[in-house]
Amino acid sequence: MKKIVQILLFINIVFLAACSNNDPEMEDIIPVRASLIYDADTVGNYIKTVGDKHKSIADNYLTKAKEQEEINLKKAIWNLKRAITIHPNLDSYKKLGQLLLKDKQFNEAHNLFEFISRKKSEKVDDNWVDYYVFEAPSEETFLNLMVSSFLAYNSLPYDVFDMASELNFSLPKLKDQFFENPLVVCDKESLTYKTLQLYFLTDEERESYGTNAENFTAMLKRINNAPQFQVDLNSVSDFDYANFNGMNFDYETPSLVHVENMFLKESRDHKGEFSNYNFLNAFKLNDSITVLHYAIDSSETACPKDMRHIYHVLATYDNAVNIIDYKIVASQSAEITGEFSFDNGAVVCKEYKRNWKEKYNKTEFDNELLSTKIEKVNSFKISNQGKFEPIVLTN
Repeated sequence: MKKIVQILLFINIVFLAACSNNDPEMEDIIPVRASLIYDADTVGNYIKTVGDKHKSIADNYLTKAKEQEEINLKKAIWNLKRAITIHPNLDSYKKLGQLLLKDKQFNEAHNLFEFISRKKSEKVDDNWVDYYVFEAPSEETFLNLMVSSFLAYNSLPYDVFDMASELNFSLPKLKDQFFENPLVVCDKESLTYKTLQLYFLTDEERESYGTNAENFTAMLKRINNAPQFQVDLNSVSDFDYANFNGMNFDYETPSLVHVENMFLKESRDHKGEFSNYNFLNAFKLNDSITVLHYAIDSSETACPKDMRHIYHVLATYDNAVNIIDYKIVASQSAEITGEFSFDNGAVVCKEYKRNWKEKYNKTEFDNELLSTKIEKVNSFKISNQGKFEPIVLTN
């Protein structure tokens, strides 16, 4: 028994020696939980109540982090976080953000730069007051927010333009710095790159996007270009709902979907309204005229395919993206359906009447299509000037 006591006493002495006052981890302090270092209320309250009391201890961790940075990056990050838990300050957060980016921890880096860049809100005397946890972000910090957002989510903050304007940052300068950042690797021909460009457009530039010939040409390259194409009774109601160029996107986030809708006559005629659309085919009729085939969907959500409301358009454009002429060439809705064929500017349209078991109602899906009967055939030719000219068939 005496021997056991001696052993325990020896272990206790060794333990106390290891836990001397020179080891900051053994200080009698209550730190911010590591999981809450990006929580504004927690960090703010800690700063108010503790302030710089543990700065010297935190500095020891910062020194260790600096020593470890080139040797053991994850250990350096651990020491930096430890320093922040007992002395949260802007410089330590910035340094941690850089190390997280270096270690490819992009999601956490984004959380960090969001935390130090965005205003928070608190209620003071029944009024909500906006504030920064530390101070308004510098241009470098704001750029890191953009870079980390791209690396984590392949996009930028939806309100990057508004934030930059409020902070009096130059958007063209931020754009250059963003694309010059070595972490931002993006093929200039990719859809991602083209979408990123939209974040740096002014409201006026976004408004005029649909009348820019270069933008129109870029869109045409992404769809089928052919002298012949057609839509038959089986395909007239086809529509890409999963990932198409007119739906399933965040209206607050800049996207090609949003700006390219201004190529549509529907959007030009009714500014501010948005159509669900598919760009489908294109054909360069001559040096001056381009024919675009697109579909517009106004169906009820989750309706059966034979009750979709979709119409197909052929529109002609000049080289300045002005719409010369426009024609609905096939549609499906209620008692009407149709098909068309296009061959080097010659168009044949067929319209059919549909017979339903019950009186047709767009919102009532429990109905049965009984028969389809052809009603009429119309033929057109697109002139060299881009106008639809009817062709009168003679016996």
